[in-house]
Amino acid sequence: MELKIRAGKGRLAPLEAALACALLAFSLCVAGSALTDRFAPAVPKMRVQCLRWSFGIIDKYDREVERGGLYGFLSRGVPGRKDGVLLAKRFSGMPLDETVVTPRGDVLVNGRREGARGFLAGMRLGLDPRQFARRRVLGFGEYWGLGDTADSYDSRYWGPISQSQIVGRLHVLF
Repeated sequence: MELKIRAGKGRLAPLEAALACALLAFSLCVAGSALTDRFAPAVPKMRVQCLRWSFGIIDKYDREVERGGLYGFLSRGVPGRKDGVLLAKRFSGMPLDETVVTPRGDVLVNGRREGARGFLAGMRLGLDPRQFARRRVLGFGEYWGLGDTADSYDSRYWGPISQSQIVGRLHVLF
């Protein structure tokens, strides 16, 4: 088959236009697939927000945890949440850190106060705050996730987050 390219006035011949559209569509599919393999949109869905953000992107290839970084992870064993729900927290405790939850709801990581204070989320759920006071050294592959607000439902209530639950680093866009 012979293709004839017709030149003139900056227009493509119908066959050329069809080929260009097909190539563009194929390129967008390949690029789109690569982007969705790596990135996922993140929108907070909880009624009470413990981190101040409205929209972000989770980089599923960036699972290297850094102290203080924001991470998206899947819930597992979180009272009141179905397993597999995407949550986001600031990771304040790293493997081998000592975490302490005081009877007043302060969280200490290696003796330093982190996150918000109190048991507001637990009290709202009708839970006795005293049951959450504890001391723990995080194991290998365990992280302590906290919110920034007093009503954060976080690791002080349900304990550490396992490396296997982490989806990726959360980049807040707005």
